[in-house]
Amino acid sequence: MAAPNPRSKLLPARGNLADLEFLVEDLLEGEMCYAYDLDQYYQKEAGLLVAVGASKIQGAKADSALQDSPVDSKQYGRSGGAWVEIDTTDTGAVGEGLEGEFPYYSADGRVLASAGTGIRLDTVNNKLIVDDIEVGTFQLAGEFNVDFLNMNGTGPALIESGSDILLRPAADISAENSVIKNLATPTADSHAATKAYVDQQIALYVNSFPRNGYIVDGSVNAIAYSVSGPGLVAIETNPDIILYRGFTYTFDNTLSNSLNSFLIKTSVSSGTSNQFDNSGTYVTGDPDGVVVFEVPHTSTTQLYGVSQSDSRKNITFIIVGE
Repeated sequence: MAAPNPRSKLLPARGNLADLEFLVEDLLEGEMCYAYDLDQYYQKEAGLLVAVGASKIQGAKADSALQDSPVDSKQYGRSGGAWVEIDTTDTGAVGEGLEGEFPYYSADGRVLASAGTGIRLDTVNNKLIVDDIEVGTFQLAGEFNVDFLNMNGTGPALIESGSDILLRPAADISAENSVIKNLATPTADSHAATKAYVDQQIALYVNSFPRNGYIVDGSVNAIAYSVSGPGLVAIETNPDIILYRGFTYTFDNTLSNSLNSFLIKTSVSSGTSNQFDNSGTYVTGDPDGVVVFEVPHTSTTQLYGVSQSDSRKNITFIIVGE
């Protein structure tokens, strides 16, 4: 006979866990009770019911989990708290796993799913196919490596970040002849820029060049122009002047008193023939006032500034640059 003798029965409070928790004030501190619905003993500690020991179901699963899978040529997976053989010819699920376990897996780590589901194993190409992934919050402390990422949806793919997005490819980044657009205005030397921004900066740079102005006077000398301006020593008669392609120059002819209209020509001649630009594209202004000449990049290497009324009054323009 078991000792001690005589003995008293241990009759703990019993009931569903919800009822025991509702009446926990009736229990003494340290007193044990039993929950029918969970097949579990509890003890009152600091006014709360705390599970002690393991339930029968948990004990059975724990006992099974401690057992190694069978060692043979077959594949096994966990199902219902036990090891079950996996049919490798079928990509179906191996059964419902323990709480916290993914139900579709094999002992060697392969993921299995039946045809038509959102997750399936492509055994021909040895890859896992996922039809759709929806993530509310994705946090990753380490690295996330992807060999190939293909985003071919119908709408724009959106990548948002609260900080910089860093690209560190081992080789070049190719846009595959697509357009990269909607860039912000660059503020640092390493920033990319749009075509509009580059065009704007070039225009500002070109327009910042001083317009090289010359004064042309056909009233002083009867057979020559008297000219002053950049590159000339004082006033020179019928000088040779170097002009650069892409630059703009002005020739002020107001001192000629409308007697020697200033025309830019391809050869020295009187009258209005042989003018370089009759369209007003590159030569603008007033021949009896200020003439503006924007030297085109396609200009010939030599042009002339000639008096309409007297071809003896002429300036030779030597055109240089690209």
